[in-house]
Amino acid sequence: MPHRWVVLAILVIGAASHLRSPPAGTLCGQPPAASLRDRIDEELTAMELHGSAYNPKGLHEMGTAGLAGVLDHFFPETAAVKVVARPPEEEVKRLIEQLGSDEFKVRELATEQLIARGKPCRDLLLKAAESDDAEVRLRAQRILAAWEPKADGIGDRGLGGFWNYADSLRDGERLDLVARRVMAEFDRGWPQGPKLHLLRLCVAGVAKGGNEASCDLLRPLVASQDVRIAKFVTETTGSYKADEQFFPQLLLDALASDRDEVVEVAIRWTQHCHKSPRAGDARRAMRSIFERRSETLKFQVCLPLIQEFDDPQAWAFLIEQAESKTPLRSASALSSLADLKYSGRQASETLLEKLAGHLSSPTLAVRWGATKALGTHAGPAVIERLIPLLADSEQSVREEAARCLLKQSNAKLVREQLSTAAREHPNQRVREHAADVLKHAR
Repeated sequence: MPHRWVVLAILVIGAASHLRSPPAGTLCGQPPAASLRDRIDEELTAMELHGSAYNPKGLHEMGTAGLAGVLDHFFPETAAVKVVARPPEEEVKRLIEQLGSDEFKVRELATEQLIARGKPCRDLLLKAAESDDAEVRLRAQRILAAWEPKADGIGDRGLGGFWNYADSLRDGERLDLVARRVMAEFDRGWPQGPKLHLLRLCVAGVAKGGNEASCDLLRPLVASQDVRIAKFVTETTGSYKADEQFFPQLLLDALASDRDEVVEVAIRWTQHCHKSPRAGDARRAMRSIFERRSETLKFQVCLPLIQEFDDPQAWAFLIEQAESKTPLRSASALSSLADLKYSGRQASETLLEKLAGHLSSPTLAVRWGATKALGTHAGPAVIERLIPLLADSEQSVREEAARCLLKQSNAKLVREQLSTAAREHPNQRVREHAADVLKHAR
């Protein structure tokens, strides 16, 4: 009896071991190749089903093959772009002639071969689709239809699911694959509908991945003849790059573009570029815009030059725009000045020189702007120049000077200077206002 149980146990263990063993021709721990398509389909279904709650772990485990399968599903037109070589033109022409053969088998074989290999010569099939021979015309149209994308769209929930995956791509191999497929899709022209949203997520994934080489693959799009594509890739890359120190060459290309629409987009995404290893290049690119481009671009780039590099000439230009004869420009300059926060940076001698004339300008808007600009900085020289402004004839300038003094990081120095001014300053109004501000000093 015990012997029978031992034999049974051996058989059970052997069967279990057989079930656990991978089929011949597969690597241990990896699914059979035949199941990859099924697994990808399962992940695509999960994207649609769970939307932004989709867990991309299973798709990540499939590596580059899984990503390629998903991209082939979303972008079927370019699925074979990397493997299909352009056949000899004479061979394609010969097959097109055979579409009108008297023999059915010859026509069918030519049709099948053209569907399989003729896509790179699509232009010849387009001509054949207008042939006087009805058989050639209809078969050419059938071939062209076979190359059209299948109805494999994606809904809003699916987009959210795909972003959960694309958002977490970090390896160069998969990021490169995404970038190349984006290039292939835009080579076909400007997309519509869900495909445009998918491409945005793809470019966003490449940008967020922070891989220089992958972003470099997208650089030709900045020079695309279709300005919509150039703006699209610049805007998406700028808005989705996650690392403050990551400022890809693609954005420098956009800043140097000869098309104002592209430059305008690039300027909007220069924040934190002073932290990048490309800070010097970024500053030179923005200075070139400031010095050589239109007044509109000069005005737009002056703000990031101020925020990123504390550029004295940009400060002076922005303040001068506060008295622009164009009401919108004047209002925008004042609004930009009002939004600037205390930075605590030491004011350079060049900046102090630039501001000196503006602080005594007869124009209220210029005086107020110069006071605001001065007060965003720190240091003894700044405090020394703010105190006399407490006696300005306009209340708005006096109040701005007081606010700037109270924001200074060296509170002890502010109290000492205000106390000295309240006792000894030759201007009585300065003495009075200094004493009043001193009551509120820390």
